[in-house]
Amino acid sequence: MLERTAATRAAILDAAAKLVGQHGYAGCSIAKVTADANIAHGTFYLHFKSQQQLFDELLPSITSELLDSIAAAMRGATGIYDLEQRSLQANLEFLKMHPYLYRVISEAEIHAPVAFARYIDEVSSRYKRFLRRIGFIGQDDEASMELEAFVTILEGARMRLLMRFGLEDNLIVGLPDPVIHAYLTFVVGGLEAAVKSGAGQESLLQ
Repeated sequence: MLERTAATRAAILDAAAKLVGQHGYAGCSIAKVTADANIAHGTFYLHFKSQQQLFDELLPSITSELLDSIAAAMRGATGIYDLEQRSLQANLEFLKMHPYLYRVISEAEIHAPVAFARYIDEVSSRYKRFLRRIGFIGQDDEASMELEAFVTILEGARMRLLMRFGLEDNLIVGLPDPVIHAYLTFVVGGLEAAVKSGAGQESLLQ
């Protein structure tokens, strides 16, 4: 019973994500979701109280899967380049399997602000753990602000590259190899220079 309930909920979320990817949040109605998930209209309300609750839980549910897949890929990595390369590759592989995720994220700030805020907090938290892992400590106010700045740079770089090189009709198709190489060269070089200049005090890579 519990497995069937979880499977139904997952089907609703999957149908909603694909509809948002195709038509935006505005085109994702409960009627369309239930039709695509092949469930009765009333079944929807056994899992979500409203369309807005569905929207508020949609992005966090996918984000959790994405970040867990990235964390798993980074286990056993050595050095900043290896860590960031594994992270980026896992990110892109997940996004290619869920090409609708870009629109789910990009429109969430307006249609699901609660979910968008949770998404930003969770992604930022994961980046901070990554940066501390490679040597950033951020114990005082100045170091903490510098850490926040690096997190913002990393978040922005990936999103802008996807927007510029990785989309077709609002669906994610991945990044060309030269773009990936440019990203890794630029970002990893900057991170390595920052750690060497003293942004971190106890690098795990020493």
